[in-house]
Amino acid sequence: MSEAPPFLAARGTWMEAVVWSLPGWIPLGLLWFVGLVDSQDALIGGAVAVAIGAVVAWWRVRQLAPLIAWVERLRVGTTQPGSVPDSFFYGRLPRALLAMERETQGLRRRVAASDELQRALVDAIPDPVLVVDSRGYVRLANPTAEQHFDQKLAGHPLGRFLRDPGILAAIDSAIRADVSSTVSFSPLLDRTRHYTCRIQPMLTVDGEPAAILSLRETSEQVAIERMRSDFIANASHELRTPLTALNGFVETLKGPARDDPSAQAMFLDIMEAESSRMTRLIDDLLSLSKLEADVHRPVSEDVDLAELVQVAVSGLEPQLRKNRTTVETEVEDRPMRVRGDPDQLQQLVANLIDNASKYGRPGTPVRIELACLDPAGDKAGPLAGRPAIRLSVIDQGEGIAAEHLPRLTERFYRVDRSRSRRAGGTGLGLAICKHIIKRHGGHLNVESKLGEGSRFSVFIPVR
Repeated sequence: MSEAPPFLAARGTWMEAVVWSLPGWIPLGLLWFVGLVDSQDALIGGAVAVAIGAVVAWWRVRQLAPLIAWVERLRVGTTQPGSVPDSFFYGRLPRALLAMERETQGLRRRVAASDELQRALVDAIPDPVLVVDSRGYVRLANPTAEQHFDQKLAGHPLGRFLRDPGILAAIDSAIRADVSSTVSFSPLLDRTRHYTCRIQPMLTVDGEPAAILSLRETSEQVAIERMRSDFIANASHELRTPLTALNGFVETLKGPARDDPSAQAMFLDIMEAESSRMTRLIDDLLSLSKLEADVHRPVSEDVDLAELVQVAVSGLEPQLRKNRTTVETEVEDRPMRVRGDPDQLQQLVANLIDNASKYGRPGTPVRIELACLDPAGDKAGPLAGRPAIRLSVIDQGEGIAAEHLPRLTERFYRVDRSRSRRAGGTGLGLAICKHIIKRHGGHLNVESKLGEGSRFSVFIPVR
């Protein structure tokens, strides 16, 4: 409330003075009209009446001024309880205003507390949460949302950083039709990420309609679901192929090859190879399932990696002779002991040596190196700068193209499917290695050049 201009205040005072002087003017006017008072006495009496009215008016204005100032303080929220005195002219009005003041301050406190509670609840939610008003502007955003979008969100239009038409339509429905909905979407600039957005109608502390958005990134769940579907499809395919061959050979043996010993011997050899392949595949699937169950179980045994390498090479001697592969071992003259699961670490070493034997050139050696690094270099990934033991298995095969390297540890991923099947591979060997390395807190680094061969290096922390 702003102060009235001086002339308006003066005009209001004189008008009130005139009103308060009327009780004196009216009888004087009647007495003058009937001739009981002459004109001079009437004028003097009128002047006295006006003077009395002016004094009364001035007194009332003096009492009204604190009320006006108090109402102004009430408007801006700076009033103090009990600051309005009783008034002779205005009766109980100050006390009523004081009661209204107290109720208004209580309402302000409740609104402020509600606003703070709303903000605290939104800030406590671990997912990105935004409140959008009817104009499409963000009224409120929790720290998780601002960190996720890497910018200040409150006060800016939602379309600046979230342009999905499904979300914009759902927000409009929530504000205009009071309808809740859930929208799944991928950002236009990054289709590899997936989100689920829950939109619900709400009212702001001002009573305006708005919508609250809760976003949850589901990229990992989508990727896991895709991996599960791919795994089932690949496992079914890997099992169906040898089963189909076995069924075909059985029908042939029952029919055209019933009386052909040479054909029976050939088909039985193939059936044995296919059944062995299925056995290896099932064994690897069971092994992979067990590794996934144990991945978060801590390892506690003290293991000598140099001894494990010797045991693994001895166990693979028949396979190495079959592939005409020799093994060259270079071990530093230092302790090669780590904390781990001996069976899993032996399986890791055996898988790497077996792969090198299968995919190296016939007649070329497989080289195994064991070195203690203090500290490990950049190739050790998260173990860089820490003490670690490096186990490297090096072949002299055809090498692997760079585009295949990031996917080598995926289940059933093969660089050359036909060659892998001829070699008897199941497509799960490196996936098993990845889970063993993960359980032991290690890191796998693969280096390869086409025509020169590959180096698989496993870094295991020294504890």
